[in-house]
Amino acid sequence: MKALILAAGFGTRLNKDIKEDDSGDYNHLIGVPKPLVPISEAYPHLIDYWVKMIESCEEIDQIYVVTNGWNYHHFKTWAENKGFPLENIVNDGSSSNELRLGAIADIALVVGKKKIKDDLLVVGGDTLFYPSFSLAEVIADFYDKKGSTIVCYPVKDEEVSKRGIIERNENRRIVSFLEKPKPKETTSRSGVPCFYIYQPRTLTLLNQYLLQTTTLKERDAPGMLIAWLYSKKPVYGFDIKGRFDVGSLGDYIKAAMFFQSLDRKRGLSR
Repeated sequence: MKALILAAGFGTRLNKDIKEDDSGDYNHLIGVPKPLVPISEAYPHLIDYWVKMIESCEEIDQIYVVTNGWNYHHFKTWAENKGFPLENIVNDGSSSNELRLGAIADIALVVGKKKIKDDLLVVGGDTLFYPSFSLAEVIADFYDKKGSTIVCYPVKDEEVSKRGIIERNENRRIVSFLEKPKPKETTSRSGVPCFYIYQPRTLTLLNQYLLQTTTLKERDAPGMLIAWLYSKKPVYGFDIKGRFDVGSLGDYIKAAMFFQSLDRKRGLSR
């Protein structure tokens, strides 16, 4: 299995929040890509959380990171300091948020450029999961189900219209994917973050999907691929407790405070 961390976003909302924050406490984060923001002593950069977890899984033998042309130098510095293979940082060449390729196009870019023909784990570089999350358990379930896998977590009624929501049958196979539905439109409360494990035969459909798209939204929101895919190939949902997102400053502060509290419990910080 290979792993791909998506890090080609431009963090426009987070940067906007920081600039509008009167305290000035987070000005040092202006221009820092979301996957590289500091989280805690254990994770000096958010991306370190995923690299550490992925490296602990014997099934995964390569980690790739895809970023944009604007932020590439940041990830180059991170890779050099960490000893991460620089050749595994893929630059998609985009120079602005308006000209971004989109997450699905970035996945296809890396699959093609690195000639990936193995199972592929794809995770968003701006998300964190609760401590109960076990990557090994998800991978084991993926091999057991013999279909592509996404994780899902319980969302409250007021969050349904802000998330991608999946509906599943008794075997956990996805039978519907709803993009930000109204709470009354579904009984499901299973939200999906950006975390997927694809089989090789699924990856061969990436270019077919992209050829059928006409808008950046269709190429950018990773869930759009699942919405197109589930009726063609088996896709299963794996339940997790929850996740943190660092899309906004408020979300970032919550995530950082949580993981810093874990550091203190583990004796990693004062």
